Amino acid sequence: MFNLVGRNLTISVFKSSSVHRLFLRTSYSSQAASDNSITASYLLHSCGFPPDKAISASKSLNIDTPDRADSVISFFKNQGFTQTQISHLVRKFPMALDFNPQTHFLPKFEFLRSAGLSDSDIVKLLIARPKSLRTSLKNHIQPTFNLLTDLLQSSDKTLTAIGICNQL
Repeated sequence: MFNLVGRNLTISVFKSSSVHRLFLRTSYSSQAASDNSITASYLLHSCGFPPDKAISASKSLNIDTPDRADSVISFFKNQGFTQTQISHLVRKFPMALDFNPQTHFLPKFEFLRSAGLSDSDIVKLLIARPKSLRTSLKNHIQPTFNLLTDLLQSSDKTLTAIGICNQL
């Protein structure tokens, strides 16, 4: 038998492959459970998630340290979101906490502002469709906005349509 200890995984090699597999799964599962509990705790205490929703969301999100998630929450606060709106957005799209807000979200906000949407319009749009934050600015948001502007022949009509539909 020999042991190999890594950052997230301990592997013990035995002659029997079934014992090897069992130990490998146990070791990995305990690490994953630890990561999930840190994430669930963050979602519970910082985002106001109910315990069952925090546990569920922690299965698809891994927060090692709160720095990135804190920067996302700060970014949204600086953009005019209330704590309730941030909590709603994160519940609908927990992966938002894993993005770098300056490189991923800020360009989208800047584009939407330059297109004529007010801060409150942007907040309403993103609360209605939080997953639009994951879409590409270059490959989806700008072309969609431009297509709507061409079809409606006016930026004002496009903004009205976006406001009514809450989609982009």
